[in-house]
Amino acid sequence: MRIPVLNFYLNSSLMKRSTFLLIAALVLLAYGLAMIFAPGLLLDNILMAQAPSQSHTVARWLGFGVLSLGIINFLARNDRDSHSLKAILIGNLVFHLLGLFFDTNDYFNGVVSLSGLISGLVPHALLIMGFVYYLLKWPKAKL
Repeated sequence: MRIPVLNFYLNSSLMKRSTFLLIAALVLLAYGLAMIFAPGLLLDNILMAQAPSQSHTVARWLGFGVLSLGIINFLARNDRDSHSLKAILIGNLVFHLLGLFFDTNDYFNGVVSLSGLISGLVPHALLIMGFVYYLLKWPKAKL
């Protein structure tokens, strides 16, 4: 199955899977560190209203998970077509699909600002395209 946008965006001659996973790791590490060390700044950019101080704690909790997923991607980037790597790709895809859904839902419910939506929508959408691409490209005989 050929998806022209994905082939242009992630042509195998332009980007290896290991490079894509490194980029995904760096994006998640950046967001995770921001959530942990600057939750107020992050929440002020994302939310429509002033966030209560308790939300800083929740942002840090989420940041630990995001940071951990980034570390998993970094450590798995050079794996070769294992069952574990496929599970990591699927898990990342689910993570970003849910993030895209809830960011969009929260925007339309008036909770998230437009800048907050864009700052989540763009990385989620680009990473979703990458994970879909590499899952569609997965060797059929291996798994």
